[in-house]
Amino acid sequence: MSTYLGETSESSGVLYARTPNLMRVELAAPVEQTVVFDGRHMYVYVAGGEQVLRYAGSDVAFLVDLPAALDNLSADYDVELAAETAGRAFELHLTAREEAAVFGEIRLWIDGKTLLALRADFHDRAGNNTSYRLSNYRLNVGLSSDLFKLDVPAGVEIVDVGGSYGP
Repeated sequence: MSTYLGETSESSGVLYARTPNLMRVELAAPVEQTVVFDGRHMYVYVAGGEQVLRYAGSDVAFLVDLPAALDNLSADYDVELAAETAGRAFELHLTAREEAAVFGEIRLWIDGKTLLALRADFHDRAGNNTSYRLSNYRLNVGLSSDLFKLDVPAGVEIVDVGGSYGP
């Protein structure tokens, strides 16, 4: 669920991930949206929109490589174990140390056995809240590298959101 401008909506879709750091999310309803992480940047495009939002990879890397990302996030976020349910799941609470971080607060729920994310809540600096609930994992499925590239429609502007981007 995302809270945006006082509205709450619920979406469902498919998440594709390939190690070490590629991800694609395709949401169908209520608004068709594509999110792609190509290892360097995360792109967010809402179908029919005039902009693609581009985030620096360092700000969103935890979405695809949680163990490595937690090491990197510790530079910008205070990470604490908020709860544990007898080893079945862990809740991590991340709080940004600096205003420059895209997300002021992140909460992650991790399966204690598989270490796969069960849920992730993101609270950004603009006041938007987004929650993901993940299930029905299929691991080790062959995925083409082309799946992790966003084809930006002609006339759509790429807008950088915080962070440093490079080429």
